[in-house]
Amino acid sequence: MGNSAMYPVLRTKRLDEAYALARDLISHAVTVQEVDALAVTGVDGLHRYEPLRALAEVKFHTSLEVPESQAEEVLQRLEGHVNEDQVHRFDWGEYCVWDLDPAAAAPLSGVDGLIVRVDADEAPDLLMEQPFLHAVAETDVAQLYWSVVWPEVPERDLRPIPKYDGVEILVHTPSLFSEVWCDTHSVWVHCRSDERAHWAAERVGKTVLGQARGGR
Repeated sequence: MGNSAMYPVLRTKRLDEAYALARDLISHAVTVQEVDALAVTGVDGLHRYEPLRALAEVKFHTSLEVPESQAEEVLQRLEGHVNEDQVHRFDWGEYCVWDLDPAAAAPLSGVDGLIVRVDADEAPDLLMEQPFLHAVAETDVAQLYWSVVWPEVPERDLRPIPKYDGVEILVHTPSLFSEVWCDTHSVWVHCRSDERAHWAAERVGKTVLGQARGGR
């Protein structure tokens, strides 16, 4: 397998259950290298993520996507609230406003169809996990990913491959990098072999639930 694959080991409507299983899986890793998170919210939901911005060890970024059809209205409303260097126009006509904070986004309250992506990455283990999941609430689509190193298991011919090993929760979304909302959450093992995925699932009393999908 040339790239990482991801294997589902749990689907549930309870986010606390998904998080508990992910932490259980992580407990069987040799180490956690970093934690990355991505959420999709609206301008009125941006304030929920502000506690993450205050965590000094977290790289935190926001980006507002502005369709070409709404660009004139949005940019007029933001005039005086964002710096010129925060606004980027793509060749195809859409705009992106970088590092938008809730105060600057206030004039956009009530504008339909606007999406804000929230990225928080390279965090130490445990630092941002629960604040992030709390911010996601019942409304947003999100991903929480732990880059880990699985242990060597000689009797099953398994070696650690740090670049590809990981654990991930998909929150309110059926697939990686999707913006489609659903009412379930899922937990995935990232690795480069079926055997490693089955090993990890067995450690937490689970089984692999279906076919592997392309990973990160």
